Amino acid sequence: MNKTININLAGLFFHIDEDAFNKLQKYLAAVRRSFSGMQGSEEIMADIESRVAELF
Repeated sequence: MNKTININLAGLFFHIDEDAFNKLQKYLAAVRRSFSGMQGSEEIMADIESRVAELF
């Protein structure tokens, strides 16, 4: 049985299990790396996090 973790994603709170949290962290880190150094990368990340929160 996995423990659940409370997360804040784009200003919204979610309860997800530990495996899902680890996968989400890896995904967001990979996206952040791919946009690093680009102008507007923080805004892009905020938009991506907002969209993921909408889908949750």
